[in-house]
Amino acid sequence: MLGGQEDYASMTLKERAKQRQQVLADFHESGLTQAAFCRARGIALSTLQYRLKREREEAAGKKQAGFVKLAKSKTTPATSGSPFRVRIGERVVVEVDPPVTEQQLANIFKAAGAL
Repeated sequence: MLGGQEDYASMTLKERAKQRQQVLADFHESGLTQAAFCRARGIALSTLQYRLKREREEAAGKKQAGFVKLAKSKTTPATSGSPFRVRIGERVVVEVDPPVTEQQLANIFKAAGAL
């Protein structure tokens, strides 16, 4: 449990996320070491460290998010051939079998970006 003052089990997922964000913000503003902050709040050090790690990972993922403009090829698009894969972040891999149009690819990437 990160925060501990309310009955964590009865909170909605949104409420839990908001509470975690607030505790992390409090930690960053406190100037305390992780251990001192956890002692003062009654939080397990491993829980705070886990949440800080997740916060860093999410921040890194947001920096990498977005689309990259690709130059159009001057060659004829493949109408057959081997499937190709595109990795989006660490969680999403899209495998596409030719033939595929530019619009189909745009739709695939749009849908994958929403995940």
